[in-house]
Order: sequence, then C-alpha cells, then structure tokens
Amino acid sequence: MTKRALSVVLLILALLPIIGYLRSETGFSYTFNDPRDLEGLPGYFDVQSLTISSDEAVTFKLTYYENVTLPLPFPYRYVISIYVDIDKNPDTGSTDFTTKGADYKILARISGAETITKVYKWQSGWVQIGKADCEISGPNIVISVTKDLLPLVRPDFRVKVSSILKITDNFISDMSEAWLWRNRRVEINGLPGNEWLGIEPFVNDTADMPPEVPGMFDYTRAYWINNASYLFIRLDVAGRPLDEVGLGARVTWSGGTLYVDSDLNESTGYPELGADYRVDFRVMVYNDGTVKRLAIANVTKWNNVVQDWEWESTKSYMFTYIPKFMVFEWAVPLRDLNLRQLALARILYINGEETSVEDNIPDNYYQGGWAEVTLVNPMVVQGLVMRGVLEPGEPPYVVGAKIYVVLLNGTIIAETETDEAGMFSITIDGFMPGTQFRFIACYKGWMNNSVVLEFMPGETLYLMYSYKPELYNFTLELIEGWNFISLPLMPENNSLAGIFGDANIDKVEYVATYYDGNWSVYVKGVDDPKTYNMTPCRGYFVMVTEAMNITISGTLRCSINYRTSCADIAPITPGLNTIGITGLTPLTVEEWLSELDKNVTWVYICGLVNGDWSCRMKGVGGALTTLEPGKGYWLYATEVGG
Repeated sequence: MTKRALSVVLLILALLPIIGYLRSETGFSYTFNDPRDLEGLPGYFDVQSLTISSDEAVTFKLTYYENVTLPLPFPYRYVISIYVDIDKNPDTGSTDFTTKGADYKILARISGAETITKVYKWQSGWVQIGKADCEISGPNIVISVTKDLLPLVRPDFRVKVSSILKITDNFISDMSEAWLWRNRRVEINGLPGNEWLGIEPFVNDTADMPPEVPGMFDYTRAYWINNASYLFIRLDVAGRPLDEVGLGARVTWSGGTLYVDSDLNESTGYPELGADYRVDFRVMVYNDGTVKRLAIANVTKWNNVVQDWEWESTKSYMFTYIPKFMVFEWAVPLRDLNLRQLALARILYINGEETSVEDNIPDNYYQGGWAEVTLVNPMVVQGLVMRGVLEPGEPPYVVGAKIYVVLLNGTIIAETETDEAGMFSITIDGFMPGTQFRFIACYKGWMNNSVVLEFMPGETLYLMYSYKPELYNFTLELIEGWNFISLPLMPENNSLAGIFGDANIDKVEYVATYYDGNWSVYVKGVDDPKTYNMTPCRGYFVMVTEAMNITISGTLRCSINYRTSCADIAPITPGLNTIGITGLTPLTVEEWLSELDKNVTWVYICGLVNGDWSCRMKGVGGALTTLEPGKGYWLYATEVGG
C-alpha cells in the first residue's frame, strides 16, 4: 500500500463520522433514452439517448447504437435539428405546427469529414445568430452552444430533436419518346395495373453503392408502364426495404421525378426539357402509434405564362404501400398528365432527391410533442470498502469490489469498482428528485444490497462498506424421479458428492445439464460423483430414487441479473441453455434476463410450475413471470441482430 493511498484512506476514515454529504458544484445534466426504433439498419441510423448538460456551455450529446465513423462515406449526410423553447410558451417563437413555440434552433450538417453547425433565433422567422461546435467521437455526436447564444434563463424548458441521415443515389435518363400502348393486367398497390414481365427498364443504374450502405437505399432500375387509365411507375432497389419502424422514426424513400412532355413541343413547358408536367413520388414508412406505409405521387403542371410550376394546384395521390421484395410502385391517372392510351409522349426520369432516415425525440415529434427538460445538478456518491476481518498480507481495504446503482425495478443505471485504495465514486444524473435507487456492493461471495438512497440533486454522499463474506443455507426439495434444479449459492464443495453428501449420493441415478450445444452428463456407476461439478447459474436435470431435502451451504453471487452474477462462470450461448437464478429471493424474468451478454439476447424461457411447463417469450409475454431460487429453466437465446 502506497503512502498516498494510506493517507487518503485514513483521511476518509477520519471524516466519515462527521460528514454526511457535501454539495457538488458541477453543472446540470438530463438524459432521454430512446429505444431501438430502426431494427434492420446499422446502429448509426438510430439514436439511443440524448443527454443535455449545462456548465460552461449548453451541450447536446446524441448517442447512437453504433459508432459514427468519419469521414462519412459519400452517399451519407447527417442533418440534425435541435429546437429549444426556453420559456415553455407556445405563443412565442416559431409558428410552425411541428415546432410551435421554439425560440432557438441549432442545425448541424455533417458531410464527409466536414461539420457545419449554426444557431438560429426566432425573430418573425429563423435568423442566424452564430455558430456552434460539433464533435464526433465513437457513437456520440456532441453539439455545444455558448450561453450567450442559448441563454437558459430558467431550469426547465422544452426541447425536440430530429436526427436525419440522408442517402444520395443520383441517376438520370434521356428525354425520349415512347408510345403508351401497353395493356397487360396486374395489381399494383391495390390498383389495376400492368404486368412488368418482359418490359425493359426506363433507367438501369445497377447496384453501385459502397458495401456499408444497406441495399434498400441503392436504386437499381426505374420502369414506367400504362393501361387505359393510369401511368404506373416502378423503382427497384438492391435490398428489401424496411416495412416497419419504431415510434418517432420515419423513413422516406425519394422515388425521384418523372418529367412528361405531353404535347411533344420542346418550345413549351419547363425550359430545356419542354416538360408540361412533373410527377414527384416517394414512399414513407413511419409510426405514430401504428405503423403507416404510404406511396405518394404528386402531379404538378407547368405554367407557360408565369414560367413556373403551379405548386398551389398540385394533385396528390396517396395510397397504402404494399411491401414487396425490393420494389416500390406508384400510379397517376393519364388524364392528369393530358395523356391517353396509344398516345406518344416524351418522358425523362431524374432521381436527384435524397432518401431520409429519421429518428426523432420525442416519439410524438410530428404531432407537436416536446420533451420536457428539468436540468438539475448531478448527485455524487463516494465510498470505501474495508475488510471486516483483516487477513495476513492483505491491505485493510478491498480492491476491485463491484459497485452497482440499481433502480428499484432492477435496472442498472451506473456501475464501477473500487480502485487501488479501495475507494469508488459514482455520478448519477438525469433523474427527478426523490427517485429511489439501491446501492449494491459485491466481492468474492459477498453481497450487500441494504443501502437505498433518493436522488438528491447537487449533493455528495459518502458510504462505507465492511467486506465480511458469510455462508448462507438453502434447502433443495427433490421428489422421487426427475427434478429440474439449480444452485442459488456457490457451495464450498460444488462436486456432486459434496452437494448431496454421503447419505444421499447413492440415491442419485442421473444428472444432466445442457449448454453450448452439448450435454454434460453424470451416470451412477459410470462417472465419479467427486469429479462431476455443479455450477450455480446452470440448470440440472436430476434423477433420484427417493424424495429428499438437500441443504446447500455457500456464499452469495452478485444476484442483480444474469450478467452480474453468472456471465463469468456460465456464459449464455446462442441456442438452448439450461439456467437458474442465484440468491435467496425470487426475481422476475425481465429482471434476471435484463442483461446476458453484449452479443446475446434471449428469445424465450420455460420452467416447471406445479408439474407443468410454463413459458415466457421476450416482447410477447406468457404465464411464466417469476423465477425461483433452486429451480432450473430452459432458455433459448440468439445473437444480437440474429
């Protein structure tokens, strides 16, 4: 132990009896968590959390589910819009429905390795008042605004954020003449249309995006075809598009623009093209409580007098998009293009717009919703773990003890471990005053979960633990025949012989556990019970010749969830696993399985309840709600994203 470490320990020990807490002078912080809204896309499309802090500057940190790597590949461009209503008054600030009441806007554009971030203030319209800093590190995009540009005059305000990743795949056809003669039938998004079989594409772009870009954003071919009433447009992509998204998310595929010269006169219509009409089309998939899928086509006429498009007279055709494998389709009436079947027309196709993938905070962003922010000082908890019993050659403190901060529903919100002096420090922020959480300390068969604190903004609290491992007892009740059990404690002797003892080991006929795709089996008379070991966290099928009660004596594991208690001795692998819980109290399925391993997630779990199988499926539910100490369970897991 170094002199410095010893002096720090002695100082803390001297102060602990007289210091309850100290006030922190750090800044403010608040965090919004956002669930995975864009399953099926890389994590850098999807915002995981937004953290707002105010110290020397106001900082907005967007954390994504996957690293954002610079420079961005050519097709990608982030556009991040942050709106702040500092006075929470919808009658001042922006008049737009979506952002009504916003007083300030921060707009960040990221393209390649370049970031440009500007700050705007509402003054009967958005007026730029300065610039902000934008940094990208790992999964974080951090935008910092000085307080002279964004004056937070009160501790509570409203904010909303739109994170858009735009993808560009440009291609263009020639203006060419074509006869509207086709008349073969098929259903297109519920409308009577034509079959595409045998039709050559209007444009053939091929799959030309970089490999990291999902194929659903790589346009490959464009077609058009007609029957007696409609002009149909089809666009192919290189991968199957998403057909659903989470709350607050939106994906808009820009189908591009079809220019139509219906009078075959190049001197009238849109200059240089002679186009009399334009058809702008797109597909949207979004979730406002239910998933919506829309195919939208807008028809606009050129006005030769004013030399502009008649935007105010645009006709829109909107219908439910029926997901198809790598195909988008639209339809517009021929009459709205001044066309008829068997006519000759000149048509040009341009895909110059950007496809947009949005993840918004809050979920009701487009319905005028806001995220309510109350910035408060973080709470700091510092402490020390000392040995309750001094051991020869060991320092009086514990190095490497695990410290967890857990909400009362079992969610871990922070964790750390003691340093070389046995000390720890944890900062907690983003919670409302009065929120309760439990401090749990674990180390080598010892667990202390007796400390429950309330979130007190700006305070610094001190804790001291005494590490003194104890032995606990648990009784396993076995019936004659088959049993499905687990060990809730870590026995001093975890061999089969050590667990069942001399009086009962001869009554054990068969033991089996399953993990990593294999059975591990003990057979009486074949295997040695002194070398067959049973491990906490695994489930075991046990055949005994008569009913018995087995008392297990052992130490506690860190029984918060599977990761904290079991990942080091019984890791979950994809496929079937036999498992159990540790500790002496029941836990809900969601608590125990809230964390397995960063690469594995559970699909379903089944156990015996009153002699019958009872199961629970993740995200669906089921009759099995509680896991009992001493019982075994079947768990099916898969790789994350599998």
